[in-house]
Amino acid sequence: MSHQLSMPDVPPPEALVSHAELLQRLAPLLPASMRKTLENIASIPIEMRFVDPPDLLDPNPPLKAATQHIWVKVKQRLNDSPHVHRASAAYFSDHALLATALRPHGVNFPSPKLGAMASLDHSMWFHSSSFRADEWMLYSMHSPWAGNGR
Repeated sequence: MSHQLSMPDVPPPEALVSHAELLQRLAPLLPASMRKTLENIASIPIEMRFVDPPDLLDPNPPLKAATQHIWVKVKQRLNDSPHVHRASAAYFSDHALLATALRPHGVNFPSPKLGAMASLDHSMWFHSSSFRADEWMLYSMHSPWAGNGR
């Protein structure tokens, strides 16, 4: 026996703007001192396409559900080792967890309202080795609880 959650009703990745492109649009609006950091963020080896991208310049974003969907894939073709694909998926799994937990609080990440933040612990289960991290995958995140600094 096996089962899984239904695929969320979201647009395909081809219909969405890449995270790197969204960051490039922000560059002219930022001080020169911040542009290098933006370039570094945009150059990660992962392509991400947010279904509902945050407005990173909004100091008071609207309250939203603690759920987020992002299409992700490694930009370059990987070898066929399932270990490489699992490691890649684990690497990109950490990129938006904190932002998902902040959505119901009306806070973007980064924000002057926040101090230092880090993702200390999350888990992944690989139920199959039949996925490729260099092909589009929908990363669906849900933060069921946040509080007490956690």
